[in-house]
Amino acid sequence: MNNSIGFIDILRSSASLKIKFFKGIDYLLGSALAAILPSAPQTGVNFKTIKEVLIIRPGGMGDAVVLLPVINQFKKQYPDIQIDILCERRNWEVFSSQAQWKKNAYCYDRIPEISKVLNKRYDVVIDTEQWHYLSVILGFFLKRQALIGFATRVGRRRLLDVGCDYDTKAYEMDNFLRLFEPWQLQRKEIHLDGSWTVDEASRTWAKQKISGRYAVLSSLASIAERRLNEQQIDLITKELQSQDLQVFLLEGQFNLAQVAAIIQNAQAFIGVDSGLLHVAAAVGVPVTGIFGPGQVFKWAPQGTKHHSIHHQLPCSPCTRFGYTIPTCQGKIPCMRDLNLNIEEIYRRRQ
Repeated sequence: MNNSIGFIDILRSSASLKIKFFKGIDYLLGSALAAILPSAPQTGVNFKTIKEVLIIRPGGMGDAVVLLPVINQFKKQYPDIQIDILCERRNWEVFSSQAQWKKNAYCYDRIPEISKVLNKRYDVVIDTEQWHYLSVILGFFLKRQALIGFATRVGRRRLLDVGCDYDTKAYEMDNFLRLFEPWQLQRKEIHLDGSWTVDEASRTWAKQKISGRYAVLSSLASIAERRLNEQQIDLITKELQSQDLQVFLLEGQFNLAQVAAIIQNAQAFIGVDSGLLHVAAAVGVPVTGIFGPGQVFKWAPQGTKHHSIHHQLPCSPCTRFGYTIPTCQGKIPCMRDLNLNIEEIYRRRQ
């Protein structure tokens, strides 16, 4: 698998024009800045004595949800460390609702909040971005003793005080753990299942919204090639109804807290490769993940009660570092030829 991304790949990828514009700027301007900025001084840090940490998490909801259990364990083992989060507006709700340990949660796509971060001093900045330059360049200019991040590109490696390996074939939570190696977190204590807390008000609201035995079905995804079509939604709905289950189809009409509560009360969650898939696993519901262009080995929820449906093809996965670059001219056989009968939906890993 080719694990590099070029400018043409960004233009060819399945993303909105807005995302392509900003990622293109990151590629062109970020590459230039990373090449001319001085290398990090590689100064030594006693990681066991640090008190102030900034964790940078750009991107969407899925990465943020998978990262949460790792930071939870970090705070559990080192309760005296003060943690700030620097994220984006599109994943801010994850941290604002779930990160009880946070001191502050800032958005780097809000200029006034960036100013606040630039005026603070941290012992360590941990950049959890896997590929792009913006976050590591920002981290480079912050007042800090050490900057930790993934050394996935030459420019990123130059700017980091501690560069970590990134395994393109590993479950993403295990990659995030590499960033916290100086603190020797206990991996066996870190689980996505049950890591999401649903507040009582949302739980009560969800019970009023829908009751009885039901399954949640979601085709919501920012990338069109990952979505189910109407025929597939109808097929899954009928299969679930044959098991005397109501079907609650998520269509983006609720906030994240409400969605999490609806999912938590369900018998099962069936959804495409998206952030909600990880939210469902995090609230402790059995999950069936439907994967097409995405990387099953990297993003499928782990655990015996979860299961993933995917159609392995020579061209799949066609996603790397968040970029989906199909070669099938819109046919998407990895999604359209899936086996979606009830036996496959309910099959669990052994």
